[in-house]
Amino acid sequence: MRRSRSVIAILATAVGVLAAAVVLAGCGGGGGGKGSAVTPQQYTKSLASSPPPLADLHQRSGQVEGSEQDFDAQIRALRGFPIVVNSWASWCGPCRAELPLLQRAALRYGTKVAFVGLNVDDTAGKARSFIAKYPLPYPSFEDPKSSVFRALGGGVGLPVTFFLDREGRVVYPHQGQFSSESDLLAAIRRYSL
Repeated sequence: MRRSRSVIAILATAVGVLAAAVVLAGCGGGGGGKGSAVTPQQYTKSLASSPPPLADLHQRSGQVEGSEQDFDAQIRALRGFPIVVNSWASWCGPCRAELPLLQRAALRYGTKVAFVGLNVDDTAGKARSFIAKYPLPYPSFEDPKSSVFRALGGGVGLPVTFFLDREGRVVYPHQGQFSSESDLLAAIRRYSL
């Protein structure tokens, strides 16, 4: 009897460790990005014809700013446009890996769709250093306690990309890294156009 309890305890521990490893794998590893990065000069040229609310986002490209209230105000200011909110952190390897995909998607659809970053559970200094290395054509908002992330429906692990409708309501949360540009573009076409 004691032996079977020991085996059960060992199995339960192994399952718990395996479950924790699966959850943490989404945010731990390396990931150096796929494809080439887009330059700020390319953003300026390609997004020049954006309507004023989207042009305002592009003018604040690469900034990490604000608070929960600022994020909410930004979403309200973007009413009438579909919104893609990508949550990320400087310590998240899969976030880093998918940034080139988001750069190119924002370059392609940034005149019709609003893109906004959400820096989750990170420090402002590390987030700004990270974005300096991986510039985006839109601003990111600080969410150091994950309150915005949770309010949008985020669960465990990063990245999560939230697709919001023209009224600012979440219509689809994509958990995890987009593995290809075609997957990300298909999600944008399905949930944002």
